[in-house]
Amino acid sequence: MEKQPRNEIYREIGRRVRERRDELGHDQDYIATALGVSQQQVSKLENGKNRLSLMQLLTIAKVLDVGAGYFLDSLAPMILAAGASDAEQARYSAPPVSAERQKLARAFDQLKSPEDRKLALELLEFAARRQKQGR
Repeated sequence: MEKQPRNEIYREIGRRVRERRDELGHDQDYIATALGVSQQQVSKLENGKNRLSLMQLLTIAKVLDVGAGYFLDSLAPMILAAGASDAEQARYSAPPVSAERQKLARAFDQLKSPEDRKLALELLEFAARRQKQGR
């Protein structure tokens, strides 16, 4: 199998950034402001010419209201083609986080009281048990 250049990985991440940014109706300046870089650097990032750090990826995910997996979930075949073993590839190919799970996580994160967090977890565990019992 011929190896794909690692730049393909950065092009794919950039394509996903642009896709999500467009879905939300934001321009490149929106991302540039969040990252503290120029619009030109965002353009290069979206075209796969600039690499981005993990912190930049996490920042972009936050401002575009998705998990980091949104940008990474389509990369498993590319990572394998770029020379990663099956075991290495498996580490990168987690399923995407659904919008419902993201909403749940955001709501849970807003709970500051330990008692409220405990109550929320107990409610979810109760609902899961009922589901398991077929109610």
